[in-house]
Amino acid sequence: MKVALIYSFEDSNWFSCTLISKNLRLAYEKAYGIENIISINYSSKGQVSISDLKKLIDEKVEKLIFIDHQPTPMVFLDHLEQLEGELTSEREYIIHVYGDYPLFLGEWKHVHSMLKNKPLKYICASEKQKKMISKFIPQNELIFVSPFPVNKKSFYPKELELLDVEKEFDLGKEDRIILYTGRISLQKNVKEAIELFLKGISCGDIDRSFKFVIAGEFDLLGSMYLSYTQLQGEYFREISKIIDKYSSFKNHIVFLGNINNKRLVDLYNRAELFLSLSTYHDEDYGMSVAEALMCGTPCLLTNWAGYASFNISTKFVDFIPTKITKFGPEVDLETGYQKLVNKLKKEVQRDTLSELADGYLSIESCSKRLKDICGKEVGEFKTVSDLMIQLTHEQIIKGWEFFRLETNREFNSFYFKVYDVYSE
Repeated sequence: MKVALIYSFEDSNWFSCTLISKNLRLAYEKAYGIENIISINYSSKGQVSISDLKKLIDEKVEKLIFIDHQPTPMVFLDHLEQLEGELTSEREYIIHVYGDYPLFLGEWKHVHSMLKNKPLKYICASEKQKKMISKFIPQNELIFVSPFPVNKKSFYPKELELLDVEKEFDLGKEDRIILYTGRISLQKNVKEAIELFLKGISCGDIDRSFKFVIAGEFDLLGSMYLSYTQLQGEYFREISKIIDKYSSFKNHIVFLGNINNKRLVDLYNRAELFLSLSTYHDEDYGMSVAEALMCGTPCLLTNWAGYASFNISTKFVDFIPTKITKFGPEVDLETGYQKLVNKLKKEVQRDTLSELADGYLSIESCSKRLKDICGKEVGEFKTVSDLMIQLTHEQIIKGWEFFRLETNREFNSFYFKVYDVYSE
């Protein structure tokens, strides 16, 4: 059996997506063998060579697997259809879906029109994402779940004596670490996480040997659905106000900026807890969470979107409730505070947690799951939902603000219809 992996050979602007694509390729290579896989370059600009498309036809490739987040398969399938006359039903089309799916509904609707009456499978990274995608694709039997894999050669438990993060990151040997890695952004709620931690430190509910270490860079994303953008340095200033409020304990907050994976694995192993209050709209999964778990680091997360699928053990992973409001997702900070305080009192058992994570998140375990999904027989794709048709029209008219009320900066009913499942 010949299988084609479709992705951009250039790295994505989103580092996590570059990592996901690489790990998915490794998982499929384990599933089918390198000799049975054809890799096709589908550039971020939507370009694909005629010779590569002819190769798919000449070698009678049975499965086309799209593993990248952008661009959508639209242009690729357009070119292939022009070459073939009509896309063949003898070939199966498998698409890994990312969190930005709602942003490009017009393109996806065109993809669906080309794939009508063709064998189609969607693979989501989490259960809640599957629930959201099913609002657009009524045939639930075509939608599957497999997490984005983690390479356990890069993220794994290490003996504490082998770690050397103190000197490089100016940490004391006696410092205990709570860790957040990823973008420092409005929808990631890093400001709220810092305030929860500093409140606990100042009140004495959290031992003062703890430091909250934050690895990542600030961005300007804001909330584009509500047309809310941020100026350069705006979110940094908001966080600075919180730190100034607890000025006696500002040395308990450590910003590291971007660091490479070789240093990240040491930080994950040094940390006693990974903390994220993210309610990012595209949070279909959470690579940082998966990496932390593979290293045996317990996690305290919101139950928003893809995060909820990391429920591998209630002993090691706990969740903070969220609710969806007209202004966006809202975290239950009072419950979050109590869970943070209680979580830090529990003993860390890294090897046990890492073993559990390995069985669900590693390239090896995901490879078996992906091969099983690809081997299942399903019916042909028929049509999209009425909701998708309505939203596509809204998006054509309003652009990325199609979830916003026209009268003020609040979310409309479409937003609740799509994202309600992310806060369940």
